[in-house]
Amino acid sequence: MFRQQYGSSPYRYLCGVRIQRAQTLLLEGVPGSVVATEVGFFDQSHFGRHFKRCCGMTPSMFIARGGQCR
Repeated sequence: MFRQQYGSSPYRYLCGVRIQRAQTLLLEGVPGSVVATEVGFFDQSHFGRHFKRCCGMTPSMFIARGGQCR
């Protein structure tokens, strides 16, 4: 039922919400290691993998591009 309502699995939806919050924090200058734990990922590596899958680039590339995904 969740998939029908939101178009993705609950876990994928939650990851997307976490990544959106992470993007905001990164643009505010919060270090990636702090962002990872703040938004609920186990560690910076886990965060980086999900961020890259969602945005198509690493968090550092995201910052370098001024917050523009793909």
